[in-house]
Amino acid sequence: MSEGDLVARLIEGGSLHKVGLDRVLAELDEEQRDAVLLSGGRSLVLAGPGSGKTTVITHKIAHLVFGGVPPSRIMLVTFTRQAAREMISRASSLVGKAASEITAGTFHHVCNLWLRRFGPRVGLERNYSILDREDYLEIIKAASRDALAEGAEVPSGKVPSPSVIASVFTLFRGLGMGLDEVVGKSFPYLRDCLPFLSKTLVLYEARKRKMNALDYDDLLVWTCRLLEGDEEVRRKLQEHFAWILVDEFQDTNALQLRLLELLYSGKNNLFVVADESQSIYSFRGARYQNVLDFASKPGCKVFKIQTNYRSTPEIVYLANHCIPNNVFGKRLRAVRPSGPIPLVVKTSDRHQEAAFVASAVRDLLDEGFKLRDMAVLYRAHAHSMELQLELASLGIPFVVYSGPGLLEGAHIKDVMSFLRVKVNPQDEVSWIRVVKLFPGLGGATASKVASALAERRPSSLDEALAFLEDELLGGLDARRATPMAAMLVALKGMSPLRTPAELISYARRSFYDEYLRFNFEDYGDRMMDLDRFEEFAAGYEEIEAFLSDVLLAEEISLRRRASAEDGDRITLSTVHQAKGLEWRVVFLISVNPGDFPSAYARTEEELMEERRIFYVGITRARDVLVITRQGDSGFSFRGNRLVRVRGGVDFLEEIPPYAVEARDISF
Repeated sequence: MSEGDLVARLIEGGSLHKVGLDRVLAELDEEQRDAVLLSGGRSLVLAGPGSGKTTVITHKIAHLVFGGVPPSRIMLVTFTRQAAREMISRASSLVGKAASEITAGTFHHVCNLWLRRFGPRVGLERNYSILDREDYLEIIKAASRDALAEGAEVPSGKVPSPSVIASVFTLFRGLGMGLDEVVGKSFPYLRDCLPFLSKTLVLYEARKRKMNALDYDDLLVWTCRLLEGDEEVRRKLQEHFAWILVDEFQDTNALQLRLLELLYSGKNNLFVVADESQSIYSFRGARYQNVLDFASKPGCKVFKIQTNYRSTPEIVYLANHCIPNNVFGKRLRAVRPSGPIPLVVKTSDRHQEAAFVASAVRDLLDEGFKLRDMAVLYRAHAHSMELQLELASLGIPFVVYSGPGLLEGAHIKDVMSFLRVKVNPQDEVSWIRVVKLFPGLGGATASKVASALAERRPSSLDEALAFLEDELLGGLDARRATPMAAMLVALKGMSPLRTPAELISYARRSFYDEYLRFNFEDYGDRMMDLDRFEEFAAGYEEIEAFLSDVLLAEEISLRRRASAEDGDRITLSTVHQAKGLEWRVVFLISVNPGDFPSAYARTEEELMEERRIFYVGITRARDVLVITRQGDSGFSFRGNRLVRVRGGVDFLEEIPPYAVEARDISF
């Protein structure tokens, strides 16, 4: 008995869920129904926010199964295992156990399945290991060490960390560009490291082959090699998978698009669901252009599903005015009852903005909303700093999905350690952290410095530095004496500084910002955190007062979050982390030129991505949307420097005044 006959018998016998095709289709609106019934060959479904894209995918599966397509000949590709499980679960509610026969998972999952089966045809052993993140970085570290030993030069002497090298390699493979192009485009500060990176890449690949191991990127790279080089395997997979369904297609990179094109023969069916206006992961290699390229292929059918079931008409109206680069002419339609018009609030500064949001949250609680109904979204984690302190001081429970809590990030802890040794030169923990930041000084030297100072008990930073220079420096070998001397020179520059902002500014300018670039793949976000931290510190004259306020607020915050772990909490998140989620109430904060859009968005392409991020942010709201901004001069003191921190495109100036209610509460 063929599988198709078996499926038909299961349906006829009632083993599948008793939902007929007519009922499946009756649950769809007209646009969704067209996408389910009329798609075939190469098909693109443009799904606006809140339009029911998951419904379209799961009902497409049901339509195929009830139409006699064997489930094993359907493949569903998603970007997370959770999304795959959710879709198969929802499909099971329509077609029963048949859904479990579908090949469903991430790109990496399906590629691993094929390589385990066909890998020997391209020289892979079937029992290869898959490297996790920690293993991946360890092998890169060893390869970079070997590259230096074999003569690869880094003229600046600053060797990027394994995590930074890993980011370079991931983009190199995902974008399909040359290594020099990737470095020039995304890592220009590593240009003088290019020969070193090239050598490290060669040695890294050799180490993996010797270990019979693949990293996550390799799963896609080797599968593409398999399909490109072995026509028999390619034809077998093309013939087996009658339907290939892809979710979140706008987030694919060049390598993933290449894989899909290899699987599509023109005789089978490639059904992708996307919204190029919500493509916000270019830093991972995602290309919104993949949607445009796919749609431009001969014979591609394009379906638009535009009914928004999530948001009120007022929020949808605003969203329609913010659709970026609307090349497909999309226009969302609202079906929910009317609600309040989106509110744009101008505050004097970040502190007033935080106070306003906290007060508004309390008012909403009085109206019957729950904290879990609300979210505060922002462009970068740094924008939540003042709000975290404000919520903690008022005892409002919150959970941070955008990054670590106020003092949990390594970069914030690093900078705080400079302030702490300035105030308390006997602080062993902070001294260990400070010393280890300087190249050439490891844990053993750091512990020796900290122990010596604890025993000496200096009363000032000057006394501590003099002691280290007179008593400790001379006892070190040349390998450690040189970096120790450099550290002492750097720390001596802190002596005359008195305010926390001056100290933070000095630490960053003297070496720490450069340290971030070479040691953290997300250095841009960390630098923005420090920008905000420095700006926050500018409100204090005394280092002790600043440390006390921040440390005590963090202690309260951690306690509140721990006690509310399973309780009612408001969500704090970047827009990136919030994609795919929704709340009754959304506060979108710090929508200022230089903050949102980011000051790092310098090209037109980068600015267009900022517009997509803004669009994603406003479309997370169901009932209430509040957008806040600051109305200050755009200048800020950084230590003893007055710098321009804002400028450029203002998204709120582009919104028609009748689409929002404007309120100015600035001083």
